[in-house]
Amino acid sequence: MAVDFYHRLVATGPRGNVDVLRQGLRRTCTRTVAGRKWRKRVPFSFERLYALAPSAVRIEPYVPFDPYAMSVWPIRRLSRGRAEIRYQLHLRDLELLPFVRLLSRKFPSLGFRLMTHCLDDDAVESNWVCNGRVRTWTLPEARHEAHWESARQQFGLSGDDVYEDDDARYFAEETRYEEALAHWDEVSNGRRRAPTKVRSWPNRPVSRDLQTEQLIAVAAIDEGLRAQERADAPRTVRAGRRKSSSIGRETSTRARKTSSPAR
Repeated sequence: MAVDFYHRLVATGPRGNVDVLRQGLRRTCTRTVAGRKWRKRVPFSFERLYALAPSAVRIEPYVPFDPYAMSVWPIRRLSRGRAEIRYQLHLRDLELLPFVRLLSRKFPSLGFRLMTHCLDDDAVESNWVCNGRVRTWTLPEARHEAHWESARQQFGLSGDDVYEDDDARYFAEETRYEEALAHWDEVSNGRRRAPTKVRSWPNRPVSRDLQTEQLIAVAAIDEGLRAQERADAPRTVRAGRRKSSSIGRETSTRARKTSSPAR
C-alpha cells in the first residue's frame, strides 16, 4: 500500500541564489499518448535535481517520478537583498528530506524549511535544513488537538463532526502547516529571529495532478496493448498458415498410405 506525503518547502537566501534554484529545478516537457498531447510545466523536477546534484544517485539509483500536485509561488523579495521561494507537492513512497539536504549542500547560502504531512498516520513534521545540517521538530499531539478545537469553535461544530466538515478540516490543516513552518522563525541555527509574516497559500496552478497522471498512464497502457496486438497479428496469421499447411501435408500422407495396395 502506498504511503503519501504532502510537503511544503520554503527556501530563503540571497535573491540571486534563490533564482538560480528556481531555474535549476524547473523544466517543461511534452508527452504524446494515444494521439493526445500534454504539455506540462514541472516546477520541482527530480530529473533537473539529479542534473544539479549527481550524487542524488546515492539516495535513489534511478531518477524518481516527478512529484504530483506541484505548485510554485513567485519569488518574494525580503529585506537586505534576500528572497523566498515556496513549493507545494505530493510524493508517494518517497521521502523528500534527503533530497532537500542534498540541495542545501549545493546551495549553502540558502535555508530550507520543509513541512511534511504523512497522510497515513496524520503526523506533521518540520525540518530546518542548511548546508547539509538538519534540525527536526514534530508537531505535538496536544497542538494537533488545539487546531481541531479551534476549527470546532470557528465553524460551530462539536465532537467528531469537525473531521467530516471540509471547511473545518481545511482550516485545521492550514493552521497546523503554518505552525510547523513558523517554528523555525524563532529558532534558526541557534539564533532568535523575529516572526515572519504569516504566509498566504492561495490556489496556484497545479502541475501533474494525480487524476490527470492516472489518465495518461491508463492511455499509455492501452496504447501499448494495442501496439502489441498489431505486432502479434501477422505472427498469428503466419502461425495459422503453417499449421494449416502441416495438417494438409499430414492428411495427404495418411491418404497415400491408405490408398497404397497391400504387399
